[in-house]
Amino acid sequence: MSNSSSAPANPLLANWKTPFETPPFAEIAPAHFLPAFEKAFADHSAEIEAIKDNPAPPTFENTITAQERSGKLLSKVAAVFYDLVSANSNPELLKLETEVALKMARHWNPISMDAKLFARVSVLRDQAAKLNLTPEQARLLERNWTGFKGSYCPNQ
Repeated sequence: MSNSSSAPANPLLANWKTPFETPPFAEIAPAHFLPAFEKAFADHSAEIEAIKDNPAPPTFENTITAQERSGKLLSKVAAVFYDLVSANSNPELLKLETEVALKMARHWNPISMDAKLFARVSVLRDQAAKLNLTPEQARLLERNWTGFKGSYCPNQ
């Protein structure tokens, strides 16, 4: 028997077989969060790299939709963490919150200032009138571009 099979699994990284896939709060300990965040950051970074390095010309699907679909594990872990911090906090979670906030900034800042990703989004914004986007897609594209523009301004 391997050590990994005898160690308890991190419930934040497992599929939840609870009603409506609600978090199994009774199984989640503060010690589970940092490893779960590290895995989630790594997964999300790989997803973003795949979008940036896609050799195909930017399309709404392979750029904007792909970004929207990326980071599911990060969203899951962060939602549970911040729900617990705000509704059922303790000194251990509050201490972790400071560390998580720094790790979040270190994760998101390079993404929001990435020239390659911004270039893909900018191509789409420049072509928006020709893309036959729904109003929702057009708004999402504009918000995405504006988010980058606020962080990354190569021409200013």
